[in-house]
Amino acid sequence: MKKKLWRLFLMVWVVVCGIYYCSGRRGVFEIRSLQELNKQLGLEVVALENRVGLLQTQIEAWSQEPFFKEKLAREQLQLAYPEDIIYYVVDET
Repeated sequence: MKKKLWRLFLMVWVVVCGIYYCSGRRGVFEIRSLQELNKQLGLEVVALENRVGLLQTQIEAWSQEPFFKEKLAREQLQLAYPEDIIYYVVDET
């Protein structure tokens, strides 16, 4: 009789621990989803690092080359020399 109770207790304990191991707050499924999220965030970090590198190259080019400074002033700030003639194209379609 005592042996059967111990076996029953052990089986219930194994089932409870198994359920907690799989679906608990720090269970296997939660760990796998967090690992997938970590992988996605790692890829996003790499993409952002590449973008930062590209932007740093552009900043260096703009600060060192007078051509890029003038291009930035003309295109983004819409500045021009006093003797320049400016044409605006209006699309009526």
